[in-house]
Amino acid sequence: MERCPHCNAELPPVAYFCPICGTKLSEQPAPAAEPEQRPPAEPPPAAPAPPSTPPARDWKTPPVTASMMLGPAFMAGIAAGVLAGVPELSDFCCLWTLGCGALAVFFFRVQFGRSALPHEAARLGMLSGFFGFAVAFLVALISHALIRRQLWGLVEFLRDEFRQRAELMNSPNADRVMEVVNSPGGGPFLVLAWALTYLFGFLGMSILGALLTGAILRRRH
Repeated sequence: MERCPHCNAELPPVAYFCPICGTKLSEQPAPAAEPEQRPPAEPPPAAPAPPSTPPARDWKTPPVTASMMLGPAFMAGIAAGVLAGVPELSDFCCLWTLGCGALAVFFFRVQFGRSALPHEAARLGMLSGFFGFAVAFLVALISHALIRRQLWGLVEFLRDEFRQRAELMNSPNADRVMEVVNSPGGGPFLVLAWALTYLFGFLGMSILGALLTGAILRRRH
């Protein structure tokens, strides 16, 4: 608070004369002191950025549906089925059934430009095994019909095979089994049993061949 230099009375904020003694004061009041300007505070240092990591690799592959696998599976099934159905080559049926799945996986890679994933390889093996069994069954029927010159030559072939194995077993029940096999209903039973055994064997070996081939191709590429 400013005071009069003559009477020491308190002065109002803006005064040109003392209100008590009338002493003339300065023309302009002393300017108010400007507030001290402080430099703006510097922002805190930014936290160090975490070390950059390479972007995650995208392992997604284009989807391949079951219908798109029919082509490779069908071609492999035809090739393996013809070889497995010919009587002179049927002794190597394990090789043909393994090759059926392997060939389907190879055709898949040629068509789609990549190796089959494990579930795709298993599906390829199942489809190619089914096609291979169907072709092998038809080829076996036609081949034995031509060789034995009768329509049901496959039935006679299976009866001969069963008879030879029953003689080797030398079992007391072999005669009863042969009576059933040689009966009128024994032929269809033999064909059905052979077909089911051949089907499951073809499917299992073909899936195994497809999985093995798929794993080898994925490791190499």
